[in-house]
Amino acid sequence: MLVFLIDTTLKLTLIFGLAWLATHLTRKQASSLRHLIWKAAFLGMVLVLLGYFFLPRYELPLLPIPTAAETVVPATMPAALPHESPAVGHTTRAIWPWPAILLSLWGLGVFLVTTRFAVSLVQLMVLVKRAQKCEGPQWRELAYELAKTYRLKKPLDVRIASRTITPMTLGTLYPMVLLPQEARSWSDERLRLVLIHEIAHIKNKDFPIQLLVHGICALFWFHPLVWLAERHLTREREHASDDWVVFSGYKASTYAQHLLEIARVLRSGRPTPVGLGMAKISELEGRMIALLSDRADHGMLGLKTRIQTWSLSLLVCLPLADITPLALSTPFPLQAMEGSSGLIPIQDPRHVCMFADEVIENGPRVSRVLEIDGHRYYLATKECLESIARHSEIRFARDPMSGREVDKANAVLAVYAGSSRVAYFENEENLAEYNRRKAGMTQPERDHAERP
Repeated sequence: MLVFLIDTTLKLTLIFGLAWLATHLTRKQASSLRHLIWKAAFLGMVLVLLGYFFLPRYELPLLPIPTAAETVVPATMPAALPHESPAVGHTTRAIWPWPAILLSLWGLGVFLVTTRFAVSLVQLMVLVKRAQKCEGPQWRELAYELAKTYRLKKPLDVRIASRTITPMTLGTLYPMVLLPQEARSWSDERLRLVLIHEIAHIKNKDFPIQLLVHGICALFWFHPLVWLAERHLTREREHASDDWVVFSGYKASTYAQHLLEIARVLRSGRPTPVGLGMAKISELEGRMIALLSDRADHGMLGLKTRIQTWSLSLLVCLPLADITPLALSTPFPLQAMEGSSGLIPIQDPRHVCMFADEVIENGPRVSRVLEIDGHRYYLATKECLESIARHSEIRFARDPMSGREVDKANAVLAVYAGSSRVAYFENEENLAEYNRRKAGMTQPERDHAERP
């Protein structure tokens, strides 16, 4: 799981970093373009997450794989069995399992963010359940007219909430518009402006995309760029819907006046849950500036621009979904040494289980470490760790060259060619001398020398 988080976090940083750069370069163009860029970035991140599990991955080893979680050794080892003699004069220090701690913190953060979102979603469902459907002839006529004008597949489903809320859009397969109870007294012009704004959210599929955004924010809650991207997406989404209203033929000043009045009346309302609220006080100033600025571009995107944006997004995200920047496999393939002779040095002791005295072939590096008096012993399993902690003699081996006993934690490690068996030497000179002598031996003599 830690590898998954590191891999996807690096890709997320690249994708959202490029999206931020693109929106900065297009800051003088229409808000709908910047909204599309952020939307493509989040959907591209969803593609990367799916690709991690369902697409073949090709390694581009820019970074080494992180060490797996090191097992915590109890400060007090289990009592020795009758035939076992515990190590005397040794102190065993527990090694902090920092990957496991980080994963636990990450899981707690995911739980808290998801719980907050789930509570808001339940509040929204209760709000919808208590809302009344607008079924009068005036409402039906307006709903059919707007649905026909803006080419909606179904008549607009408009409902009135039982309390003061900001106008919002929700729903995926069957979208609806939820209006505050004050909407019954709105003028026809204000009602049209609000519904056109909400229709823009429906046409842009903003609600289902918002659900995906919440999911990504929950997974990567620790990454500040995720929350920055979410904030930018929310801002540009509202600006793009405002531009839709202005592009429909209404004056920006008229729309801004209605927006201010709605925000003033709804200031006393409780916070809006998950739905896409229209008149949030915190965003109002920026929207007013964007609406009334003489340099603002309120145009809509053409088909060509949309195709180009989505194509660039796929061009960036599809290769990222297939490539991992981590070296996932061990760089110690034993098959490559089958034609070799002598012993091959092992540079990284994490490839060795010092209880079994074997190289872990083509698998993850050993993840259990026992530290005694400052000496580190690398083990493959929990059973190996417990055995080497109890039996002090297992921590030592004989140098094949000198015949003297050597501590495995301080030894020069080497593997016999064509085998996974490990030998321990006092120093590199002994290893080199052993290989020189072995080169002049006959095959029976080599077999005898390699016997443990």
